[in-house]
Amino acid sequence: MDKNSNVKISDVSKLAGVSVATVSRVINNTCFVNPETREKVLKAVEALSYEPNLSARNLRRNTSGAILVITPNMTNPYYSNIITGINETARKYGSSTFVCSTNGEKEQELELMKMLDSRRADAAIILATNINDDALLPYTKNYPVVFCSEYNPDLEIDRVSIDNYRAAYEATEYLINIGHKKVGMMSSVNDYISTKLRKQGFIDACQAHGIENAEKNIVYASKDYSFSSARSQAKDLFSKKNHVDALFCISDILALGAIYGARECGLDVPNDVSILGFDNLEYSEMMVPQISTVNQPCYQLGEVAMEKIQEKLMNPDLEPTVEILRHELVVRGSTAQM
Repeated sequence: MDKNSNVKISDVSKLAGVSVATVSRVINNTCFVNPETREKVLKAVEALSYEPNLSARNLRRNTSGAILVITPNMTNPYYSNIITGINETARKYGSSTFVCSTNGEKEQELELMKMLDSRRADAAIILATNINDDALLPYTKNYPVVFCSEYNPDLEIDRVSIDNYRAAYEATEYLINIGHKKVGMMSSVNDYISTKLRKQGFIDACQAHGIENAEKNIVYASKDYSFSSARSQAKDLFSKKNHVDALFCISDILALGAIYGARECGLDVPNDVSILGFDNLEYSEMMVPQISTVNQPCYQLGEVAMEKIQEKLMNPDLEPTVEILRHELVVRGSTAQM
């Protein structure tokens, strides 16, 4: 039977009823796999006429086995949860990770990408970057690169994220539907695609419900979503006459700062103002009141990104794919019906 270069390793794993990591172990014979499981994988390979990219496999034997992970921040629990998913999935494949925090500094990001040229890393997962298209393109053409969470929509690169526009629209609509008439937003001065899409989702939801000039009720925290900047912005916002009665924040850290800022202005959350966050970080349940938020499957984002990297390492000729994971509105005590 002729081999089929269009079949993906994920197709084999689905037919065999095992993980992609297990299929990789069988094909590469990297570690012990239960004989019964091995037989299932080999039968699926035969049934689908799957052909691994042999040149890619040979190349990997002469490379580092390391995956470069570029993140703007490791102290933010949002990124650390994604990185946990990346690291634990990498171990299943016998890969190591080289995690680097850049604070969004473009020059440092470019230096790190050179690790691919020097073979100190085989591939890269980028959580966020300020590298422009022209500088990034040579790497995305020559090496497996996956965008995780943040991405550049103009580049045809594998990526995994949530639908940030829809998530923000639904969060804003929820605040309006529970009775709020003056809804505000706390965004960030960064230039991430998620920030842009969440802002547009907020504006469009307001317009759809007859709330005009929504942009005048948007305030901007620091680019790294710091608690102190959110607290300061919230104090300025809530000290104004006829201030907003609900605030949608694009991260839970900002929501936490906003709650403190509101209290310093003598306001009760949620009786005087509803505050809604984004990410569903663990400490959003530790606050009093607990923070209503949009859940992002952070661990799964990292897991899927690493799975994509491993597929690309096995078959570099695969076409780029886009995977949108499910978000969910989580209603807790920081929002209240009017």
